[in-house]
Amino acid sequence: MFGGYPTRFERVYGRSQRFRYGGVRAARGEGTTGLVIKPGHMVFIDRSEGVLSDDIVDHPEVRAVPTVHCGNCGLAAPAKVRFFVTVGNKGDVTWVEPRPALAEDTVLVATAKEALKTVRFVPARTKQGVGVADWAEVDVVVAP
Repeated sequence: MFGGYPTRFERVYGRSQRFRYGGVRAARGEGTTGLVIKPGHMVFIDRSEGVLSDDIVDHPEVRAVPTVHCGNCGLAAPAKVRFFVTVGNKGDVTWVEPRPALAEDTVLVATAKEALKTVRFVPARTKQGVGVADWAEVDVVVAP
């Protein structure tokens, strides 16, 4: 709320990339039964939407994440690579949030990112049952 009324936060980069703030979420923490607050992420949208993050009642759910193989990654065991993505209203990945520039294996990350093209989700839904874009966390498994 801002000034007593809901505010939709959108931002346009350049002239073609439009984003909506996705809002925070309470979710089960890994290895715990408690809830943790996950910070919100930007959601790539192709046009302005009349949707607030509070209007979304069902967030995207991954249907299946493929295990991809990478012979050039030098792995001894499978590794998970986490991404934050925008899931479009039809359940496909429409945007991948850029990763921080860390000392990470770029071949591993590139292989996992390529696999995101095949990941499908059940799309987010509003209170009215309308499919909308929203952010999601997804772990891609890369095997040797």
